[in-house]
Amino acid sequence: MADICRRCLGAALTLAPVLLPKHRDYLPSASAFGLAWVFNWYYGLLFFLGALVVLLIERREPKVAEEFTLPVASGVVAGGSLMGVALVFWANGGGILNKLFGG
Repeated sequence: MADICRRCLGAALTLAPVLLPKHRDYLPSASAFGLAWVFNWYYGLLFFLGALVVLLIERREPKVAEEFTLPVASGVVAGGSLMGVALVFWANGGGILNKLFGG
């Protein structure tokens, strides 16, 4: 039953911008809503804070926001991923090297 409800909700969120074009700006993104079910709660908080920062920058400096929002956001995501890999190697580096090189 829960699976049916999730599928209906996903379909409704996907079709809503097409069926209600006047309200498109106020409707949640279907992909963001779906990711909220997968990620931990603090990722949602970080997404919100990042969007809030972008909103404030867009209001003060629209040209700067247009030029730098996507590259900076991409850099933050990539940097977080690389830091995660670095922390795994920091914590388990010796064991990983032994498994890779048979030492």
